[in-house]
Amino acid sequence: MYIPADGNPITENQQTGELSLDSSKIQPGYSYKFFSKDGSFTTLFATPVVSRITIMGTYEVLSPGVYVEHVKEHTNPAYANRDTELAFQFLSDDVFVMSYENEFGNRVFEVWKQVVFGSPREELMKHNNQRR
Repeated sequence: MYIPADGNPITENQQTGELSLDSSKIQPGYSYKFFSKDGSFTTLFATPVVSRITIMGTYEVLSPGVYVEHVKEHTNPAYANRDTELAFQFLSDDVFVMSYENEFGNRVFEVWKQVVFGSPREELMKHNNQRR
């Protein structure tokens, strides 16, 4: 998941509901969400200092652009043992925005980037070569 680096990175067209992202206002965060083919999902918070599973449960796609998380465990007790409906919209092949209503009734947006399968060693070497 990306986190805001400078102001709100998401703009919503009020007429169409279409979202756009200012990528200069985001930076990589520490949260990762894993969706399994068996309908389960896990959210992981990982830093060089600490790693924790923060959410666990199952999910179900309700319609194009809408799914529900059946949360079994959550670090925020307000979300544990309940269902949360989320809207999602792909902004590109590998970046999408999810939104939901939090416990205060506010709409929350999250920006996620799909992680691809591959060798981390090769990716790190490519990254290091680009920095030189």
